[in-house]
Amino acid sequence: MKYIIYVLYFLTICTAASGDEAGLKTTDFYVRETPPTIKTTAAYGKLLNRSKSSLIISEISSPQAKTIEIHSTKVDEKGMVEMDEVTSLRIPPGKSVRFEPGGLHIMVMGLKNPLKAGEQLEVDITFSKGKPLKLMIPVRKL
Repeated sequence: MKYIIYVLYFLTICTAASGDEAGLKTTDFYVRETPPTIKTTAAYGKLLNRSKSSLIISEISSPQAKTIEIHSTKVDEKGMVEMDEVTSLRIPPGKSVRFEPGGLHIMVMGLKNPLKAGEQLEVDITFSKGKPLKLMIPVRKL
């Protein structure tokens, strides 16, 4: 029994590091570092659904922040930038979603401590079906 627990623990660590979980592949993820007084940043990267069914992100959180939301960025007819929360995100089979500046992104709000380059931000993504995914996202300099 102990052996199985160790194997499962090891697989969880490898999955978090590689970002490959139950048909989901993550690549190019990073989060921007924050100056000491700033409590908000954004995370970017790509999620590829390699499974045979749609994956629906129903919740996203982090123990290092008060709130994490997926936002879409839009520019209105007057050139004003708006961000809207995306409460549920569907990734069809074989398709990918890219989180990037000026588009869909992961807003990290209410940071408990500033993020510094070289550190990692833990982000937990919950799907409507299946296992949750724990990402360890590297922090990059601004």
